[in-house]
Amino acid sequence: MNISDLISLLGIILAIIAFLDSNERLFVINKFSLFDKILIITIFIFINYLLYFEWWYNKFSFLSIFIIKDFPLPETWAYLTSCFLISIIFYKIFYSSFPESNKESVLGLYQSLINEKEFNLVYQYLKKFNYRDLVGKNKNSAFSKLLIGHILSNKNFLIDTASYNYSFIVNIIESNKSNARELLDKFIFSQVNTKDSYLNDNLSESYKFHNFFDLINNSTNINDVVTYNLHYKITEPIKLSRLFSDYYTYNPEFNKINIEVEYLIFKHILERDNFKIINEYFTDYFELVIKFRKMPDLFEKIYLNVICKLNDFSNKRLNDNDIINNFIQMSIEFYNDNILKDIIMNSLTKGIQEHKYNEFRKNIYDSLIKKDLHKDDDFRINVLDKFSNY
Repeated sequence: MNISDLISLLGIILAIIAFLDSNERLFVINKFSLFDKILIITIFIFINYLLYFEWWYNKFSFLSIFIIKDFPLPETWAYLTSCFLISIIFYKIFYSSFPESNKESVLGLYQSLINEKEFNLVYQYLKKFNYRDLVGKNKNSAFSKLLIGHILSNKNFLIDTASYNYSFIVNIIESNKSNARELLDKFIFSQVNTKDSYLNDNLSESYKFHNFFDLINNSTNINDVVTYNLHYKITEPIKLSRLFSDYYTYNPEFNKINIEVEYLIFKHILERDNFKIINEYFTDYFELVIKFRKMPDLFEKIYLNVICKLNDFSNKRLNDNDIINNFIQMSIEFYNDNILKDIIMNSLTKGIQEHKYNEFRKNIYDSLIKKDLHKDDDFRINVLDKFSNY
């Protein structure tokens, strides 16, 4: 290696630095601690010493002690040292964490970008410089917690990048379950309530969102998220309903929170008085009921939930026998299943006898009275018998 090679190397390094924008340059500089900078300068001086060794040797004869027979020439050592220097720089930029002494400065850089609403840059730099720490062995460090709590959990950042931050944020949340409660809730809010979010753009492909369903399980504000969405008409209620139907299929624990959220969506659909959408809703919901037929305990809850919804539908005076008839036909199929038979009769008895289900009772009775006797006589006779007892 000679001086021209060193100049070429410096030129390449400077050219690379010149291509970085001013913000990224600051992040790169902060990858190096004061010790790192002193070390690099020292190595650079040593390389120059090796390149000019012959001149130094002619001036100072004691340097002969550094010359060893059959050992590489100074130019070779200069080349090897240069490779070592490049390796250090490459490692520090692309693989190492920010040094402890610079972390406050880095946090300040991110905060400045957020204040300037440069959310896309924040996303790019987090992915480039901090992702490995956020999901790796340093995920529980104080710095990672600060990034999650103050930068990643920024509501405006999550909303602005909602169309492309999905996998990035989900992986961070899954790796930091104990440190990312606030991020989890805000992320779910941003995905559900941003029109062009990754979630809303891909609602028809629910298989992509199993990990999102896991996050919903741990969320503390899913009711507020759905209420906000419905109030500001961000997502079509029928699409939102299908998302949560897929969620309930994925998560069979049809618990109180699930029922409240799903019922909230149903009421909003009902209020629109759009029979086509209401019919689509019940078609989807009947399919959901069928999916639960192999889980009797949960089936009973969701079947009673259908009765309650049909009563609300009947109260709207949106006369349509198809929905009631489809419900009856579905119930007949379940009635012929020995395991579900008692559940069906007990649920229908409750629907017939409870005062709050007056409209449901009337529609069921009218539909059964008009129905011709055929293979379902047993079902029809037994249900009508409940009316006579009532």
